[in-house]
Amino acid sequence: MPSEAVIALQGASLRHGAVRAVEGVTLRIAQAERVAIIGPSGAGKSSLLHLMATATRPSSGRLEVLGQQPWALSTGARQRLRAQV
Repeated sequence: MPSEAVIALQGASLRHGAVRAVEGVTLRIAQAERVAIIGPSGAGKSSLLHLMATATRPSSGRLEVLGQQPWALSTGARQRLRAQV
C-alpha cells in the first residue's frame, strides 16, 4: 500500500521577479523515501528545497505537507507542521 505523501507538489512554480527559479514541478515524497536533487548551478535546486521546507511560498501551483496546505495555516501552525517533517 503506498504511503501518504509527506511532501507533495502539483504544478509548483517559483518566480523571483522575472526569473523563473522553478517551473511546473510535480512530485510526491513518501515517508522514509530518500530523494536526491541534482543539477547544474542555477537550475533551481535551492529554490525547490525552500518551497518544500515552506520557507518560500510558491508563485503558483500547490504544495501540501503531511496533507495540509502550509500557506493556509497561521505562522505558528506552519512552524509546528515543519517540526513534524
